[in-house]
Amino acid sequence: MREAVALAAIIAAGCTETPLTVHTRTGLASGLTPAEIGEIVTETAAFAGFPRAVTAAGRLPELFAGTRFRPIRRRVRSCSICLPLCRNRCGTC
Repeated sequence: MREAVALAAIIAAGCTETPLTVHTRTGLASGLTPAEIGEIVTETAAFAGFPRAVTAAGRLPELFAGTRFRPIRRRVRSCSICLPLCRNRCGTC
């Protein structure tokens, strides 16, 4: 639980380098799953701002690469961010 709080604070502060790396790996070692870490990033977006959460989320595959965990890759069928504006023309859908 402490690592979850630390990760949320680090993301909110915009520290996406060494502190995020250390606490992500410490969180994994203490029992957090990659899905839980992803959820922490998602929930932090509401309080710390979308840009900081997106920056942290972009680092997660790199941070999981040095561990036994692999990120889950899913194909998104509709973009929840820009739909109905783009109708799958944004390239992320």
